[in-house]
Amino acid sequence: MLELLNQLDGFEASNKIKVFCIFFYPVGNYPELTFWIKLFIGLEGSTEIELPNPNEESRQDILKIHRKMNLMGGIDLKKIAEKMNGASGAEFKAVCTGAGMFALRERGFMSLRKTLRWQSRSFHIAFSLFDGLLPNGNFELGPKASQLKGTKVMDPHAIPKWELSGFVEYIKSGHKQGDMLLVVPEGAHAVRLGDEASIKTRVKVKNGMFYSLSFSASRTCAQEERLNVSVSPKSEPKDWGMLPMQTMYSSDGWDSYSWGFLAESDEIEIVIHNPGMEKDKACGPLIDSVALKALNTPKRSGGNMLKNGNFEEGPYIFPNTSWGALIPPNIEDDHSPLLGWMIESLKAVKYIDSDHFTVPEGKRAVELVAGRESALAQVVKTLPRKTYDLFFSIGDSKNSCEGSMVVEASAGKIIGQFPYESKGNGGFKRIKLRFVAVSPRTRIRFLSTFYHMKTDGSLCGPVIDDVKLISIRYPQRV
Repeated sequence: MLELLNQLDGFEASNKIKVFCIFFYPVGNYPELTFWIKLFIGLEGSTEIELPNPNEESRQDILKIHRKMNLMGGIDLKKIAEKMNGASGAEFKAVCTGAGMFALRERGFMSLRKTLRWQSRSFHIAFSLFDGLLPNGNFELGPKASQLKGTKVMDPHAIPKWELSGFVEYIKSGHKQGDMLLVVPEGAHAVRLGDEASIKTRVKVKNGMFYSLSFSASRTCAQEERLNVSVSPKSEPKDWGMLPMQTMYSSDGWDSYSWGFLAESDEIEIVIHNPGMEKDKACGPLIDSVALKALNTPKRSGGNMLKNGNFEEGPYIFPNTSWGALIPPNIEDDHSPLLGWMIESLKAVKYIDSDHFTVPEGKRAVELVAGRESALAQVVKTLPRKTYDLFFSIGDSKNSCEGSMVVEASAGKIIGQFPYESKGNGGFKRIKLRFVAVSPRTRIRFLSTFYHMKTDGSLCGPVIDDVKLISIRYPQRV
Protein backbone atom coordinates (compact mmCIF):
# COMPACT_ATOMS: atom_id res chain seq x y z
CA MET A 1 0.00 0.00 0.00
CA LEU A 2 2.90 2.37 0.74
CA GLU A 3 4.35 1.61 -2.70
CA LEU A 4 0.99 2.48 -4.27
CA LEU A 5 0.93 5.84 -2.49
CA ASN A 6 4.52 6.52 -3.54
CA GLN A 7 3.67 5.91 -7.21
CA LEU A 8 0.66 8.26 -7.02
CA ASP A 9 2.56 11.08 -5.32
CA GLY A 10 3.85 13.98 -7.45
CA PHE A 11 4.62 17.74 -7.59
CA GLU A 12 1.89 18.75 -10.02
CA ALA A 13 -1.75 17.83 -10.38
CA SER A 14 -2.55 15.65 -13.39
CA ASN A 15 -5.67 13.99 -14.80
CA LYS A 16 -3.74 11.62 -17.09
CA ILE A 17 -2.98 9.03 -14.46
CA LYS A 18 -4.84 5.71 -14.77
CA VAL A 19 -4.92 3.35 -11.80
CA PHE A 20 -5.78 -0.33 -12.25
CA CYS A 21 -6.49 -2.31 -9.09
CA ILE A 22 -6.96 -6.08 -9.34
CA PHE A 23 -8.10 -8.02 -6.29
CA PHE A 24 -8.04 -11.79 -6.44
CA TYR A 25 -9.99 -12.30 -3.22
CA PRO A 26 -13.20 -10.77 -1.83
CA VAL A 27 -12.23 -7.40 -0.43
CA GLY A 28 -14.44 -7.97 2.61
CA ASN A 29 -11.78 -10.34 3.88
CA TYR A 30 -9.21 -7.54 3.95
CA PRO A 31 -10.48 -4.55 5.99
CA GLU A 32 -7.22 -2.64 5.48
CA LEU A 33 -7.99 -2.38 1.74
CA THR A 34 -11.58 -1.24 2.14
CA PHE A 35 -10.72 2.44 2.55
CA TRP A 36 -8.52 2.60 -0.55
CA ILE A 37 -10.97 0.64 -2.68
CA LYS A 38 -13.77 3.03 -1.76
CA LEU A 39 -11.44 5.96 -2.44
CA PHE A 40 -10.52 4.82 -5.98
CA ILE A 41 -14.03 3.73 -6.92
CA GLY A 42 -15.38 7.02 -5.67
CA LEU A 43 -13.13 9.04 -8.01
CA GLU A 44 -14.67 10.65 -11.07
CA GLY A 45 -14.55 8.36 -14.10
CA SER A 46 -13.70 5.26 -12.07
CA THR A 47 -15.20 1.92 -13.02
CA GLU A 48 -15.58 -1.27 -11.03
CA ILE A 49 -15.57 -4.49 -13.06
CA GLU A 50 -16.37 -7.71 -11.25
CA LEU A 51 -15.33 -11.05 -12.74
CA PRO A 52 -17.42 -13.62 -10.84
CA ASN A 53 -16.28 -17.11 -10.00
CA PRO A 54 -17.19 -19.78 -12.56
CA ASN A 55 -20.54 -21.56 -12.51
CA GLU A 56 -20.85 -25.36 -12.29
CA GLU A 57 -20.49 -25.96 -16.04
CA SER A 58 -17.45 -23.69 -16.24
CA ARG A 59 -15.91 -25.37 -13.20
CA GLN A 60 -16.11 -28.73 -14.95
CA ASP A 61 -14.45 -27.24 -18.05
CA ILE A 62 -11.64 -25.78 -15.94
CA LEU A 63 -11.03 -29.15 -14.29
CA LYS A 64 -10.80 -30.81 -17.70
CA ILE A 65 -8.29 -28.19 -18.87
CA HIS A 66 -5.95 -28.45 -15.89
CA ARG A 67 -5.94 -32.20 -15.26
CA LYS A 68 -2.87 -33.53 -17.08
CA MET A 69 -2.96 -37.19 -15.97
CA ASN A 70 -5.30 -40.10 -16.52
CA LEU A 71 -7.95 -40.31 -13.84
CA MET A 72 -8.31 -43.32 -11.60
CA GLY A 73 -11.65 -45.13 -11.67
CA GLY A 74 -14.32 -43.62 -9.43
CA ILE A 75 -13.17 -39.99 -9.76
CA ASP A 76 -16.14 -37.89 -10.86
CA LEU A 77 -15.18 -34.40 -12.04
CA LYS A 78 -18.83 -33.34 -11.97
CA LYS A 79 -19.13 -34.08 -8.25
CA ILE A 80 -15.86 -32.26 -7.54
CA ALA A 81 -17.15 -29.21 -9.44
CA GLU A 82 -20.35 -29.30 -7.37
CA LYS A 83 -18.47 -29.39 -4.07
CA MET A 84 -16.23 -26.48 -5.07
CA ASN A 85 -19.06 -24.01 -5.51
CA GLY A 86 -17.57 -20.53 -5.08
CA ALA A 87 -13.98 -21.48 -5.87
CA SER A 88 -11.98 -19.57 -8.46
CA GLY A 89 -10.25 -20.91 -11.54
CA ALA A 90 -6.86 -20.47 -9.85
CA GLU A 91 -8.01 -22.64 -6.95
CA PHE A 92 -9.09 -25.36 -9.38
CA LYS A 93 -5.66 -25.30 -11.00
CA ALA A 94 -4.03 -25.61 -7.58
CA VAL A 95 -6.18 -28.65 -6.75
CA CYS A 96 -5.29 -30.38 -10.01
CA THR A 97 -1.58 -29.63 -9.56
CA GLY A 98 -1.67 -30.94 -5.99
CA ALA A 99 -3.51 -34.09 -7.07
CA GLY A 100 -0.88 -34.76 -9.70
CA MET A 101 1.93 -34.42 -7.15
CA PHE A 102 0.20 -36.80 -4.77
CA ALA A 103 -0.42 -39.24 -7.61
CA LEU A 104 3.29 -39.31 -8.46
CA ARG A 105 4.22 -39.91 -4.83
CA GLU A 106 1.71 -42.76 -4.60
CA ARG A 107 2.87 -44.38 -7.86
CA GLY A 108 -0.15 -43.31 -9.80
CA PHE A 109 -2.84 -43.58 -7.11
CA MET A 110 -4.48 -40.27 -6.44
CA SER A 111 -5.10 -39.51 -2.80
CA LEU A 112 -5.68 -35.85 -2.08
CA ARG A 113 -7.91 -34.05 0.34
CA LYS A 114 -7.31 -30.37 0.02
CA THR A 115 -9.12 -27.70 1.98
CA LEU A 116 -9.56 -24.35 0.28
CA ARG A 117 -10.57 -21.47 2.47
CA TRP A 118 -12.33 -18.48 1.00
CA GLN A 119 -14.55 -16.07 2.85
CA SER A 120 -14.66 -18.35 5.93
CA ARG A 121 -15.94 -21.26 3.84
CA SER A 122 -14.23 -24.62 3.27
CA PHE A 123 -14.26 -26.73 0.18
CA HIS A 124 -13.39 -30.39 0.85
CA ILE A 125 -12.13 -31.90 -2.38
CA ALA A 126 -12.14 -35.68 -2.50
CA PHE A 127 -9.91 -37.54 -4.94
CA SER A 128 -10.10 -41.35 -4.88
CA LEU A 129 -9.21 -42.03 -1.28
CA PHE A 130 -12.09 -39.95 0.06
CA ASP A 131 -14.71 -40.23 -2.65
CA GLY A 132 -14.16 -43.18 -4.94
CA LEU A 133 -12.21 -46.37 -5.38
CA LEU A 134 -9.54 -47.29 -2.88
CA PRO A 135 -6.05 -47.82 -4.31
CA ASN A 136 -6.42 -50.92 -6.48
CA GLY A 137 -9.98 -51.15 -5.23
CA ASN A 138 -11.04 -52.77 -8.50
CA PHE A 139 -8.28 -55.42 -8.24
CA GLU A 140 -7.08 -54.73 -11.77
CA LEU A 141 -3.50 -54.88 -10.50
CA GLY A 142 -3.23 -58.58 -9.79
CA PRO A 143 -0.74 -61.26 -8.77
CA LYS A 144 2.08 -62.51 -10.95
CA ALA A 145 1.69 -65.88 -12.67
CA SER A 146 4.18 -67.38 -10.23
CA GLN A 147 1.94 -66.34 -7.34
CA LEU A 148 -1.08 -68.25 -8.66
CA LYS A 149 -2.02 -71.92 -8.58
CA GLY A 150 -4.87 -72.01 -11.04
CA THR A 151 -7.08 -69.23 -9.70
CA LYS A 152 -5.92 -69.53 -6.08
CA VAL A 153 -3.62 -66.78 -4.85
CA MET A 154 -0.66 -68.36 -3.03
CA ASP A 155 1.06 -65.21 -1.71
CA PRO A 156 -0.86 -63.10 0.86
CA HIS A 157 0.69 -59.94 -0.58
CA ALA A 158 0.33 -60.84 -4.25
CA ILE A 159 -2.43 -58.30 -4.95
CA PRO A 160 -0.98 -54.77 -4.62
CA LYS A 161 -2.38 -52.66 -1.76
CA TRP A 162 -4.18 -55.68 -0.26
CA GLU A 163 -3.33 -58.42 2.23
CA LEU A 164 -5.05 -61.80 1.83
CA SER A 165 -5.90 -64.50 4.32
CA GLY A 166 -7.31 -67.97 3.66
CA PHE A 167 -8.56 -69.36 0.35
CA VAL A 168 -8.70 -66.35 -2.01
CA GLU A 169 -9.06 -66.66 -5.78
CA TYR A 170 -8.24 -64.14 -8.49
CA ILE A 171 -11.07 -64.39 -11.01
CA LYS A 172 -10.99 -63.09 -14.56
CA SER A 173 -14.25 -62.00 -16.16
CA GLY A 174 -15.62 -64.87 -18.24
CA HIS A 175 -14.18 -67.58 -15.99
CA LYS A 176 -16.31 -70.73 -16.10
CA GLN A 177 -17.43 -72.47 -12.93
CA GLY A 178 -19.11 -75.63 -14.13
CA ASP A 179 -21.94 -74.46 -16.36
CA MET A 180 -21.89 -70.95 -14.87
CA LEU A 181 -20.03 -68.06 -16.45
CA LEU A 182 -18.61 -65.60 -13.90
CA VAL A 183 -18.96 -61.99 -15.03
CA VAL A 184 -17.15 -59.03 -13.45
CA PRO A 185 -19.21 -55.78 -13.38
CA GLU A 186 -16.32 -53.34 -13.78
CA GLY A 187 -12.95 -54.02 -15.37
CA ALA A 188 -11.67 -57.53 -15.98
CA HIS A 189 -10.88 -58.97 -12.53
CA ALA A 190 -12.39 -59.63 -9.10
CA VAL A 191 -11.51 -61.71 -6.05
CA ARG A 192 -13.47 -64.61 -4.58
CA LEU A 193 -13.41 -65.26 -0.85
CA GLY A 194 -13.57 -68.89 0.20
CA ASP A 195 -14.56 -70.11 3.66
CA GLU A 196 -13.03 -67.98 6.43
CA ALA A 197 -11.09 -65.99 3.84
CA SER A 198 -10.58 -62.26 4.06
CA ILE A 199 -8.99 -59.29 2.33
CA LYS A 200 -7.77 -56.17 4.08
CA THR A 201 -6.15 -52.88 3.24
CA ARG A 202 -4.94 -49.78 5.09
CA VAL A 203 -5.97 -46.26 4.12
CA LYS A 204 -5.41 -42.79 5.51
CA VAL A 205 -8.54 -40.95 6.66
CA LYS A 206 -9.48 -38.04 8.88
CA ASN A 207 -9.90 -38.97 12.53
CA GLY A 208 -13.42 -38.22 13.76
CA MET A 209 -15.06 -38.14 10.32
CA PHE A 210 -17.87 -40.44 9.25
CA TYR A 211 -17.32 -42.61 6.17
CA SER A 212 -19.27 -44.97 3.96
CA LEU A 213 -17.66 -48.11 2.59
CA SER A 214 -19.15 -49.45 -0.65
CA PHE A 215 -18.31 -52.54 -2.67
CA SER A 216 -19.89 -54.78 -5.29
CA ALA A 217 -20.49 -58.46 -4.56
CA SER A 218 -22.02 -61.50 -6.25
CA ARG A 219 -22.92 -64.99 -5.08
CA THR A 220 -21.28 -67.89 -6.86
CA CYS A 221 -22.87 -70.76 -4.92
CA ALA A 222 -26.40 -71.83 -4.07
CA GLN A 223 -25.83 -71.58 -0.32
CA GLU A 224 -26.84 -68.57 1.70
CA GLU A 225 -23.87 -66.25 1.97
CA ARG A 226 -23.00 -63.26 4.06
CA LEU A 227 -20.04 -60.98 4.55
CA ASN A 228 -18.54 -59.39 7.63
CA VAL A 229 -17.12 -55.89 7.28
CA SER A 230 -14.98 -54.28 9.96
CA VAL A 231 -12.76 -51.25 10.48
CA SER A 232 -10.01 -50.91 13.08
CA PRO A 233 -8.99 -49.39 15.35
CA LYS A 234 -12.38 -49.28 17.12
CA SER A 235 -13.10 -48.49 20.76
CA GLU A 236 -16.03 -50.93 20.80
CA PRO A 237 -14.99 -54.61 20.52
CA LYS A 238 -16.60 -56.87 17.92
CA ASP A 239 -18.08 -53.83 16.19
CA TRP A 240 -18.52 -55.17 12.68
CA GLY A 241 -21.26 -55.24 10.09
CA MET A 242 -22.91 -58.43 8.86
CA LEU A 243 -24.22 -58.10 5.31
CA PRO A 244 -26.56 -60.91 4.23
CA MET A 245 -26.42 -61.90 0.55
CA GLN A 246 -29.15 -64.54 0.34
CA THR A 247 -31.37 -62.07 -1.56
CA MET A 248 -30.14 -60.79 -4.91
CA TYR A 249 -31.85 -57.55 -5.87
CA SER A 250 -30.56 -57.10 -9.43
CA SER A 251 -31.08 -59.33 -12.45
CA ASP A 252 -27.42 -59.78 -13.41
CA GLY A 253 -26.34 -61.27 -10.09
CA TRP A 254 -24.30 -58.29 -8.83
CA ASP A 255 -25.27 -55.82 -6.11
CA SER A 256 -23.42 -52.96 -4.44
CA TYR A 257 -23.45 -52.92 -0.64
CA SER A 258 -22.64 -50.09 1.76
CA TRP A 259 -21.75 -49.73 5.43
CA GLY A 260 -20.95 -46.70 7.56
CA PHE A 261 -18.40 -46.09 10.32
CA LEU A 262 -16.75 -43.34 12.33
CA ALA A 263 -12.99 -43.12 11.87
CA GLU A 264 -11.15 -43.27 15.21
CA SER A 265 -7.66 -42.81 13.80
CA ASP A 266 -5.85 -41.09 10.94
CA GLU A 267 -5.13 -44.51 9.45
CA ILE A 268 -7.57 -47.42 9.45
CA GLU A 269 -7.59 -51.06 8.42
CA ILE A 270 -10.58 -52.25 6.39
CA VAL A 271 -11.38 -55.98 6.42
CA ILE A 272 -13.93 -57.86 4.30
CA HIS A 273 -14.37 -61.39 5.61
CA ASN A 274 -16.38 -64.43 4.50
CA PRO A 275 -17.40 -66.32 7.66
CA GLY A 276 -19.12 -69.15 5.75
CA MET A 277 -18.59 -72.80 6.61
CA GLU A 278 -19.50 -74.59 3.38
CA LYS A 279 -18.47 -78.05 2.19
CA ASP A 280 -16.68 -76.53 -0.77
CA LYS A 281 -13.95 -74.26 0.62
CA ALA A 282 -13.82 -72.39 -2.69
CA CYS A 283 -17.53 -71.56 -2.49
CA GLY A 284 -17.83 -67.90 -1.69
CA PRO A 285 -18.81 -64.46 -3.00
CA LEU A 286 -17.02 -62.44 -5.63
CA ILE A 287 -15.83 -58.99 -4.48
CA ASP A 288 -15.10 -56.06 -6.77
CA SER A 289 -14.86 -52.25 -6.72
CA VAL A 290 -14.21 -51.27 -3.10
CA ALA A 291 -14.75 -47.54 -2.51
CA LEU A 292 -14.78 -45.04 0.35
CA LYS A 293 -16.73 -41.82 0.73
CA ALA A 294 -16.49 -39.13 3.40
CA LEU A 295 -19.92 -37.99 4.62
CA ASN A 296 -20.75 -34.58 6.05
CA THR A 297 -22.98 -34.37 9.10
CA PRO A 298 -26.44 -33.35 7.80
CA LYS A 299 -28.08 -30.29 9.29
CA ARG A 300 -31.76 -29.58 9.71
CA SER A 301 -32.74 -26.78 7.34
CA GLY A 302 -35.79 -24.80 6.31
CA GLY A 303 -37.78 -25.69 9.41
CA ASN A 304 -37.40 -29.40 8.69
CA MET A 305 -37.04 -31.34 11.95
CA LEU A 306 -35.61 -34.40 10.18
CA LYS A 307 -31.95 -34.93 9.40
CA ASN A 308 -31.01 -35.68 5.81
CA GLY A 309 -34.66 -35.63 4.75
CA ASN A 310 -33.68 -35.29 1.09
CA PHE A 311 -31.24 -38.25 1.36
CA GLU A 312 -28.41 -36.26 -0.26
CA GLU A 313 -25.81 -37.52 2.25
CA GLY A 314 -25.46 -41.21 1.55
CA PRO A 315 -23.11 -43.95 0.35
CA TYR A 316 -20.93 -43.89 -2.73
CA ILE A 317 -22.67 -45.04 -5.93
CA PHE A 318 -20.42 -46.52 -8.59
CA PRO A 319 -20.77 -44.38 -11.74
CA ASN A 320 -20.50 -47.28 -14.20
CA THR A 321 -23.23 -49.40 -12.61
CA SER A 322 -27.00 -49.17 -12.91
CA TRP A 323 -28.19 -50.81 -9.69
CA GLY A 324 -27.60 -48.15 -7.02
CA ALA A 325 -26.27 -49.09 -3.58
CA LEU A 326 -27.95 -51.35 -1.04
CA ILE A 327 -28.14 -50.23 2.58
CA PRO A 328 -28.21 -53.46 4.60
CA PRO A 329 -31.02 -54.46 7.00
CA ASN A 330 -31.07 -54.26 10.79
CA ILE A 331 -28.57 -51.42 10.76
CA GLU A 332 -28.54 -48.78 13.48
CA ASP A 333 -27.76 -45.15 12.82
CA ASP A 334 -24.15 -45.46 14.09
CA HIS A 335 -23.36 -47.70 11.10
CA SER A 336 -25.93 -46.45 8.62
CA PRO A 337 -24.32 -44.96 5.51
CA LEU A 338 -27.56 -43.01 5.00
CA LEU A 339 -26.92 -40.43 7.70
CA GLY A 340 -29.79 -39.84 10.12
CA TRP A 341 -31.76 -42.92 9.03
CA MET A 342 -32.04 -46.52 10.24
CA ILE A 343 -33.01 -49.62 8.28
CA GLU A 344 -35.56 -51.40 10.49
CA SER A 345 -36.28 -54.44 8.38
CA LEU A 346 -35.17 -57.90 7.30
CA LYS A 347 -34.24 -56.71 3.82
CA ALA A 348 -32.20 -53.85 2.45
CA VAL A 349 -33.33 -50.57 0.91
CA LYS A 350 -31.77 -49.25 -2.28
CA TYR A 351 -30.03 -45.88 -2.51
CA ILE A 352 -30.39 -44.42 -6.01
CA ASP A 353 -29.08 -41.37 -7.87
CA SER A 354 -30.36 -39.07 -10.60
CA ASP A 355 -27.58 -40.16 -13.00
CA HIS A 356 -29.16 -43.60 -13.39
CA PHE A 357 -32.73 -43.16 -12.14
CA THR A 358 -35.48 -40.56 -11.85
CA VAL A 359 -35.71 -39.02 -8.37
CA PRO A 360 -38.42 -36.58 -7.22
CA GLU A 361 -36.05 -33.94 -5.81
CA GLY A 362 -32.31 -33.30 -5.74
CA LYS A 363 -29.86 -36.01 -6.79
CA ARG A 364 -30.55 -38.89 -4.38
CA ALA A 365 -33.55 -40.90 -3.18
CA VAL A 366 -34.44 -44.25 -1.58
CA GLU A 367 -36.27 -47.14 -3.26
CA LEU A 368 -38.16 -49.59 -1.02
CA VAL A 369 -37.36 -52.79 -2.88
CA ALA A 370 -38.60 -55.59 -0.60
CA GLY A 371 -42.18 -54.86 0.40
CA ARG A 372 -42.91 -54.84 4.13
CA GLU A 373 -39.46 -56.33 4.73
CA SER A 374 -37.85 -53.10 3.58
CA ALA A 375 -38.41 -50.23 6.05
CA LEU A 376 -36.76 -46.86 6.63
CA ALA A 377 -37.01 -44.96 9.93
CA GLN A 378 -35.80 -41.95 11.92
CA VAL A 379 -36.53 -40.96 15.52
CA VAL A 380 -37.08 -37.26 16.14
CA LYS A 381 -37.72 -35.16 19.25
CA THR A 382 -41.32 -33.91 19.53
CA LEU A 383 -43.55 -32.21 22.09
CA PRO A 384 -46.53 -34.25 23.36
CA ARG A 385 -49.93 -32.88 22.25
CA LYS A 386 -48.31 -30.69 19.60
CA THR A 387 -49.41 -30.92 15.96
CA TYR A 388 -46.98 -31.77 13.16
CA ASP A 389 -47.18 -32.21 9.40
CA LEU A 390 -45.14 -34.90 7.66
CA PHE A 391 -44.51 -34.17 3.97
CA PHE A 392 -42.88 -36.58 1.53
CA SER A 393 -42.81 -37.57 -2.13
CA ILE A 394 -43.58 -41.03 -3.49
CA GLY A 395 -43.05 -42.20 -7.06
CA ASP A 396 -41.14 -44.57 -9.30
CA SER A 397 -37.53 -44.35 -10.49
CA LYS A 398 -38.19 -44.83 -14.23
CA ASN A 399 -36.80 -48.37 -14.06
CA SER A 400 -39.82 -50.15 -15.61
CA CYS A 401 -41.26 -50.98 -12.18
CA GLU A 402 -44.99 -50.88 -12.90
CA GLY A 403 -48.16 -51.53 -10.97
CA SER A 404 -50.24 -50.33 -8.02
CA MET A 405 -47.91 -49.28 -5.24
CA VAL A 406 -48.81 -48.38 -1.66
CA VAL A 407 -46.44 -46.65 0.76
CA GLU A 408 -47.21 -47.02 4.45
CA ALA A 409 -46.07 -44.02 6.47
CA SER A 410 -46.26 -43.92 10.24
CA ALA A 411 -45.60 -41.15 12.74
CA GLY A 412 -45.87 -42.48 16.26
CA LYS A 413 -49.27 -44.18 16.53
CA ILE A 414 -50.62 -42.61 13.35
CA ILE A 415 -50.39 -44.83 10.27
CA GLY A 416 -51.39 -43.85 6.75
CA GLN A 417 -51.39 -45.81 3.50
CA PHE A 418 -50.85 -43.81 0.32
CA PRO A 419 -51.35 -45.34 -3.14
CA TYR A 420 -49.37 -44.57 -6.25
CA GLU A 421 -50.04 -45.96 -9.69
CA SER A 422 -46.71 -46.51 -11.39
CA LYS A 423 -46.29 -46.67 -15.15
CA GLY A 424 -42.56 -47.17 -14.76
CA ASN A 425 -41.67 -43.94 -16.53
CA GLY A 426 -40.65 -41.74 -13.60
CA GLY A 427 -43.54 -39.90 -11.94
CA PHE A 428 -44.19 -38.87 -8.35
CA LYS A 429 -46.71 -37.12 -6.12
CA ARG A 430 -46.56 -35.15 -2.88
CA ILE A 431 -48.13 -36.47 0.34
CA LYS A 432 -49.03 -34.83 3.68
CA LEU A 433 -49.71 -36.71 6.93
CA ARG A 434 -50.86 -34.68 9.95
CA PHE A 435 -50.50 -36.08 13.45
CA VAL A 436 -50.40 -35.06 17.11
CA ALA A 437 -47.35 -36.25 19.03
CA VAL A 438 -47.99 -38.42 22.08
CA SER A 439 -44.42 -38.71 23.41
CA PRO A 440 -41.15 -36.74 23.55
CA ARG A 441 -39.79 -38.90 20.73
CA THR A 442 -41.63 -39.90 17.58
CA ARG A 443 -40.58 -42.58 15.13
CA ILE A 444 -41.06 -41.67 11.44
CA ARG A 445 -41.21 -44.83 9.36
CA PHE A 446 -41.78 -45.79 5.71
CA LEU A 447 -42.33 -49.17 4.08
CA SER A 448 -43.87 -50.61 0.94
CA THR A 449 -47.13 -52.51 1.51
CA PHE A 450 -46.66 -54.76 -1.53
CA TYR A 451 -43.80 -56.60 -3.23
CA HIS A 452 -42.90 -55.58 -6.76
CA MET A 453 -40.78 -57.23 -9.43
CA LYS A 454 -39.70 -56.14 -12.89
CA THR A 455 -40.01 -58.34 -15.96
CA ASP A 456 -36.33 -59.30 -15.70
CA GLY A 457 -36.90 -60.76 -12.23
CA SER A 458 -35.20 -58.02 -10.21
CA LEU A 459 -36.85 -56.53 -7.12
CA CYS A 460 -38.16 -52.98 -7.21
CA GLY A 461 -40.62 -50.73 -5.41
CA PRO A 462 -41.79 -47.18 -4.68
CA VAL A 463 -39.35 -44.31 -4.28
CA ILE A 464 -39.30 -42.05 -1.20
CA ASP A 465 -37.76 -38.59 -1.27
CA ASP A 466 -37.87 -35.04 0.12
CA VAL A 467 -39.17 -35.95 3.59
CA LYS A 468 -40.00 -32.99 5.84
CA LEU A 469 -41.42 -32.79 9.35
CA ILE A 470 -42.86 -29.36 10.18
CA SER A 471 -44.16 -28.16 13.54
CA ILE A 472 -47.58 -26.49 13.21
CA ARG A 473 -47.93 -23.56 15.58
CA TYR A 474 -51.59 -22.81 14.96
CA PRO A 475 -53.17 -25.96 13.48
CA GLN A 476 -56.66 -24.50 13.57
CA ARG A 477 -55.61 -21.78 11.12
CA VAL A 478 -54.07 -24.16 8.57
